[in-house]
Amino acid sequence: MFVISAMRAIFIFLFCVLIGLSLLGQNPKKTNPKAFLQPVHTLTLENKSHPRSSLFWEIGFSANAYNGDLGNPYAKWSSSFQTALRFNRKKRLNGKFAFSFGNFTGESAQLGIESTSERIPNDFFKAETFSFHYELHYNIIKNSHWIVFVSQGIGLMNFQVKNDRGENLQDLRNTRVEGEEYGNTSLFLPTGLGALYILQNGYGIGAELQILNLQTDYLDNISQLGQSGNDNGLWFKLWLAIPLKKAPSKLIPPQNRPGSR
Repeated sequence: MFVISAMRAIFIFLFCVLIGLSLLGQNPKKTNPKAFLQPVHTLTLENKSHPRSSLFWEIGFSANAYNGDLGNPYAKWSSSFQTALRFNRKKRLNGKFAFSFGNFTGESAQLGIESTSERIPNDFFKAETFSFHYELHYNIIKNSHWIVFVSQGIGLMNFQVKNDRGENLQDLRNTRVEGEEYGNTSLFLPTGLGALYILQNGYGIGAELQILNLQTDYLDNISQLGQSGNDNGLWFKLWLAIPLKKAPSKLIPPQNRPGSR
C-alpha cells in the first residue's frame, strides 16, 4: 500500500511539472523587430502545416459507461455534457482544461450479497457527476486538417449516488457495512486516444475515447460488500471545436526564404 501511494505521489508530481512546462510553452515566440523594417514587398508569410487557430473552445457530449460491482463491465450507458478550452500552439505537446457534468448508472439483479433486517445493499445506482481536469496531449499526427493525439489527465470528480427512488445512497447507511463511510469527491486520471478534423473555415470536429481511472470504490455505493476493487468508467466524446485565436503568421525576410541566396 505504501509503495502504491508513493508511486501515485511521484506520478502526480511529475505530471504537475509537465503541466507547468506545457503552459509556459503556450507563450508566443518573440518576433525579431528588424523583420518589420524590411520593405513591404520583400516580406513573405511563412507557410504553416498545422491548424490556423492556436486556441479552441470545445463543446459536445459523451456516452458514459461504468465498470464496478453492479452488472457487467461497461454494459449500461448514460451521457454527459462536455466542454473544454484547448491550447493548440505547439506542434507536438499541448494541453486543455475540461469540464463535464452528467451521470453513470449500473444495475444487477444477482449481486450475491444477502440482505438482512439491518442491511439492505442497493442493486441499482445512478451517480450524478461534475468534474474538472487538465489533459496533456501528445500529437502523433498534426497537419493542416488532422490532429491525432494521445492524452493523460488529472482532475477531480464529485458524485452524488442515488437509488431508483432518487434517495441519496450516501445517507442510507444500512446499504453498507456498519460504520462504512465515504467522501463523494475523487481524484481521477483520464487516459485517452482521440482525433480532431479541422475544416476549411477553421472549425473542427473531434472524437476521443477516455478511460477515467477513478481513485474511488464508491461510485456505485458498494465497496466492502463488493469484490471489484476501484470502480472505473469511460467517456466516448464527440465535440465541435470553435476557433478563438488565430496563430500569428510569421513574417520572414527574403534572405531567409527557401531558395534564396
